[in-house]
Order: sequence, then structure tokens, then C-alpha cells
Amino acid sequence: MELINIEQAKITALGNYRFTHGNPFFLDLLSALATRYQFQYLPDRSPDPLGEAGAVHFRVGRWMDIQVDQLSVYNDGYIVSAKCNSRILDALIDDIHDFIESDFGILLAQQPPPVRLYESQVVIQMDGDIEKALNLFNELFKDMSDYSRTYLGVPGEYHFAGFHVSTDIVAHVAKKPPVFMLARRDGVDFSANYWWGNAGLRTDDHIAVLERLEKRLLA
Repeated sequence: MELINIEQAKITALGNYRFTHGNPFFLDLLSALATRYQFQYLPDRSPDPLGEAGAVHFRVGRWMDIQVDQLSVYNDGYIVSAKCNSRILDALIDDIHDFIESDFGILLAQQPPPVRLYESQVVIQMDGDIEKALNLFNELFKDMSDYSRTYLGVPGEYHFAGFHVSTDIVAHVAKKPPVFMLARRDGVDFSANYWWGNAGLRTDDHIAVLERLEKRLLA
């Protein structure tokens, strides 16, 4: 398996914060973040920092020579996204916490424990044709081809195009475990064996899951 592209990594970092120097002037905090991370597109306006849904969005910043696509600041944490390995975004969030603690006296509380939620999107090229291991779908492909001939006058040549793995969202209301999706890459001929993957995982964990899946399917 070859990694073709990291299309996106996103981290939602949630937690409670302690204001050891008192509540800082919110616009000073935003200005400091914009300067430190070289954001080129700043929020149009600042919401009430005490409001429940208050959020500000910075776009096109820089961290470790990587472009940060967006940083959203909420009352209870951050959402940050970029086209890079999620390790880089973890380091960015750690740096934000260190910075606001040293310059503004804002500490990340450890109770309740802070949480980080991950999303990874990658494009890979499989080393072999995994469809051969999924021959249980062959009769479905034939059924669809026959109906295509009935409806349109031409048979369709059907192939396995992807799947989605999830938990029962009703059974996991409080904490939803990560999902996993795999689909043919849009706009690329099936014969190229390009696949788009999306998972609620760190980038390295996502790639490891894909490698193990390919190994099992091609065994």
C-alpha cells in the first residue's frame, strides 16, 4: 500500500480552563493567537466569549512550516484542521496550551479529563485488487447489471466501491466511537486502485488500520 495524499487531519480538543490571572481581555488573546501562528484571515467579528455558541475562526496560518487551514476557538476548546499528519496538529494544540498558560495565565484543567477527537482523510493506492476477496458481492453486481439493462438498455459493469463501519449511535449517545469509511477515489479510474479513506483516528493509526485491512484482503 502506498500513501498518495493526506487530504485532511482534524482535531477537536475539548476541556475546561482555569483563569489564574483573571479573565483576560478576549481581543488581546485573539490578537496574540493570530500573530503567533501567522493567520492571514482573521475573524470578521468576535462573539461574546461568555456565550454558549461563541466561536471565532482563523484561516490560513502557519505551524512548523505547515499551513494550518483553520483554527476555531470555542469556550471549551479548539478545532484545528490542516493537510498534514495529525501528530503536527497535536503539537500545535500543545503549543497553544503552553502559550496561553505562560502569557495569559490560562491553564487546561485536568478534571474532568480533557478530550481530543480525531478525523483523518487520506488517499491510498492498494498493492492488489481487493475486490477478488469480496466475491460474495458478485451476485449483487449481476442483479444490478440486469436491472441496468432493463431500465437503460445497457448492462452496467459493477464493482465494489466502498463501505462504512460504525457503531450503533443510539447505544453510544454520550461518547461515539470512531467511524471508518473506505471508498473508491472520485475521478480516478477503478483500475488505478486508488481509495479514499476517512476515519475518526490519528493519521498514523488510520494508515496502520488500512495496511492491516489490505493485508487481510489480499492474503
